[in-house]
Amino acid sequence: MGIDFEVCPKDRENLLRVCREHSLPLEAARRLEEAAGFLKLDEQEPLPKSAARRRTDLRKVTQLAQELNELLQALEFEDRSAIHREFKLRPVRLALEPPDQIRGMFTGAVSSFGSGSDLICENVLLLGDALLTLADVAGTVVHGIEGDGTGRPQSLDRLAMGGVHRMARIAWRYRIRVGRGGTFHALCEAVFLAAGINIDPDNAIRRYTKRYSEFMGFDP
Repeated sequence: MGIDFEVCPKDRENLLRVCREHSLPLEAARRLEEAAGFLKLDEQEPLPKSAARRRTDLRKVTQLAQELNELLQALEFEDRSAIHREFKLRPVRLALEPPDQIRGMFTGAVSSFGSGSDLICENVLLLGDALLTLADVAGTVVHGIEGDGTGRPQSLDRLAMGGVHRMARIAWRYRIRVGRGGTFHALCEAVFLAAGINIDPDNAIRRYTKRYSEFMGFDP
């Protein structure tokens, strides 16, 4: 299969039993086992963060950027000067495409008001400006996030829909009607069980057939 997953003997026997009950060949059982492996692989993908969690993280970015700027500006002059000099000496690399206006901030911008000693430590001031800009931008992005759910139910729905879609491809190969109940539901249930996914496929099958009924030529 090319994936790090193996169906346990009990579940493999269950897949074989379901295939026998619905007059499907041994080859179908192997395809179902492969589908279970891919479904398990899909489950292991990191769940997307909920809208609430995304907003919390962005507000934390805003808070930390503001706090870091306050700490930076509150440093003793000697320490700000040292930071300024070090940024001029170090080849800090940022993955930015030209025009690269920010890179100049980190590689030692020279103040038009400064002298050889750069008395106002412009690198530190520019760093502070970048932090405040980051805080402002993160605060703006927060308001563009929609939704209040936890994110997990939607993720499980997508997982189930993906599993049903993969099962539909197998079903069409063996001329099995894709729909709720009957052979297709039994196959999906067996594959979900073999993958260790505790989701009833019925709702995902209903949504899948409703979405693709026009192409499949039947009423959901």
